[in-house]
Amino acid sequence: DTTGTVAHCNATAERMTGYTKAEIIGRPVSDLYDPECLAQVRDALTRFLETGALHNVELRIRRRDGSLLD
Repeated sequence: DTTGTVAHCNATAERMTGYTKAEIIGRPVSDLYDPECLAQVRDALTRFLETGALHNVELRIRRRDGSLLD
């Protein structure tokens, strides 16, 4: 949503992160990414909110077990 909180989630996000849908929805989006990528996450979200379009962005996801996924 516009505050950076996860409002929707699909099965792929569950599979990729190791979190359940219930654990993902309501979390800050920043919780799901490598802290080193947070500036890129903020930039991507800002562009999306301004334009409604997603651009090709590659970000590192932080899984529930702490491992990272490129």
